[in-house]
Amino acid sequence: MHTKIVLFFIILIVSSFFYLHTVNPSEVNFYIAKSFTYTLPITVLVFLGFIFGVALTAINTLVADLRRAVKDIASKRNGKILSQAEESFHSGVDEFYRGNRSKGIELVKKSHAGMVQGKAIMSREVALKLSELYIKEGLFDSALSLLDKEISKEPKNIELLFLAVDASARARDGEKASRLLTSILRVDKENERALNELRDIFISREAWSDAVKYQKKIVKLFGKNSSSERELLSALFYEEAQEFFNLEDFEKAEVSLKDSLKNFETFVPALLLSGEIKLKSGDRVGAEKIWKTNFEKLQKVIFLLYLEEFYLSNSDPDKIIQLYLDAIISTPDNVKLKLLLSRLYLRLESVDKAITELEPITKDSVEGFYGHLLLGEAYLRRSNGEGAALSFQKALGFDKELPPPFLCDACGKRLKSWSGRCPNCALWGKVRMGLNLTCQNLTEKTEAPKEITE
Repeated sequence: MHTKIVLFFIILIVSSFFYLHTVNPSEVNFYIAKSFTYTLPITVLVFLGFIFGVALTAINTLVADLRRAVKDIASKRNGKILSQAEESFHSGVDEFYRGNRSKGIELVKKSHAGMVQGKAIMSREVALKLSELYIKEGLFDSALSLLDKEISKEPKNIELLFLAVDASARARDGEKASRLLTSILRVDKENERALNELRDIFISREAWSDAVKYQKKIVKLFGKNSSSERELLSALFYEEAQEFFNLEDFEKAEVSLKDSLKNFETFVPALLLSGEIKLKSGDRVGAEKIWKTNFEKLQKVIFLLYLEEFYLSNSDPDKIIQLYLDAIISTPDNVKLKLLLSRLYLRLESVDKAITELEPITKDSVEGFYGHLLLGEAYLRRSNGEGAALSFQKALGFDKELPPPFLCDACGKRLKSWSGRCPNCALWGKVRMGLNLTCQNLTEKTEAPKEITE
């Protein structure tokens, strides 16, 4: 039927041409160039134009059909590639978690290549899974290389950026992690996780000024009512001040300490350092006032130890003795103060006074190794057994000044001297004196006893 219709239209067109040619015998000059012309009947010229249009239509249709055929072939080919890639992906993940990790990674890698070749939408998801498997296997460089390629395609994709941050952290590449976190903050300047992780990186590097910068942003955005965030900011300002103090830039150190105390006004390390700055600057009266005032306010014994060194260096032991005596009168059950006063007497070679203070403490069976140590030292000095005392001190790791033991209340680490930040768990303001430690406490790392308080 189709052929008959086409034949009908051909006969109709040819008949129309001959009819028109018969009734329109006129001719026309058709110029191709000035010197090259054709003389044609009008009907022939019209018919040639018609034939030319039909030919163009036929060619266009042929090209469109060819394109469609090529796309169909490519689509079938891509469909086959994607189908194989999807199959490889599932098989690879199964193999990995069954324990055949290398084969699993190879299959997922093959799947990703197929997804990329087939321009599949899920190629990114496969890339993320492959990077996850790389990380689980410890192939951090491979994971980062893959993630970098994905990030180059989607530089503002926060999920990809965080995955690269995790891989960088596992690879111990802090510099790359810092750059990636900075990129995240360019996309989302209030991203809390990025701010926290960037701050932690700077803390691990002890780059205190940078850590302060990011912690200030965290407090401003999220921690206005969070005491823990403000305390951490105070601690970071303290570390910044300590850094300036070590460089003898006391003016900057004081500015940082003011910011520290603004966020946490009873932060003991900052208060102690304030006194040290006054002392180093030649203001001995100011240092004494800071330490004395804050001891009376906070009742932290560490202030007394600083004052003890201050008065002894100034050849004025009577003042620190009086401070100890006044404090003991205020809190007569505070064994710690009595032990420290006894230690002071030993430092001043007032052995009889030390024995007078220590004997009631040890006779009352107050638990604690430090009191027995001090009393033993006093007895040895009275009986002139200096060699035995020295051996006893060395065996326990004490020097001739008999410094009291310190303990981190957070991790239980025993320290030889006070520190604003525990070197073991890296927390601030947790180090306190443990004068009632047992011998086992002194030789082993244990949790801080509940009864140890300041």
